[in-house]
Amino acid sequence: VSPAEWTGKGAAILGLEGRVDYSHLDALSLGFDKDGKTPLVKGAGERHRIGHDLTFSADKSVSIVLAFADEQTKAAILEAHQRAVDRAIEYIEKHAITRVGRDGVDRQAVAGLAVARFQHFASRELAPQLHSHCLVFNLALREDGQWRTVDSKTFYDHKMAAGATYHSELAKAMAAIDKFSTRRAQILNELEKF
Repeated sequence: VSPAEWTGKGAAILGLEGRVDYSHLDALSLGFDKDGKTPLVKGAGERHRIGHDLTFSADKSVSIVLAFADEQTKAAILEAHQRAVDRAIEYIEKHAITRVGRDGVDRQAVAGLAVARFQHFASRELAPQLHSHCLVFNLALREDGQWRTVDSKTFYDHKMAAGATYHSELAKAMAAIDKFSTRRAQILNELEKF
């Protein structure tokens, strides 16, 4: 497991960058600012819904190559994975909305989300599986600077497209890595023997 890292425009606006400080994670989980003192949304506290978990998982072949690759190829694959996750989060930010007004009938675009990314290299069974869990907090920064909660239905309507964005971006990057990595070809040739 790699250290958790912040991503998303909302996280940056809250001053959350780099490695996740778990006290900040707890505060955002409850709907408060990173110091846990100022509520960002109505209903902040124990009854606040934490958010949504998006998981972006590389194809098995990518995970196997990562496990056996030289250091340069490993670094290139991990960078490609992280960029692909970032593109998927950007897609979610672009399409997320918040609902306001009486009975939440008014829909407004989101200017940013706060996301904690947890990168893993193995499945629960300890098989090679490069993947990232992205905890998208139930905190949506609107264009007017106000924080609201994320509209769950719209979020779920776009989660599959976010996954497709991830896979497309990773595939493009892996094609480039393929051109420059003889070790990847050697590993895949060995796997074909099984």
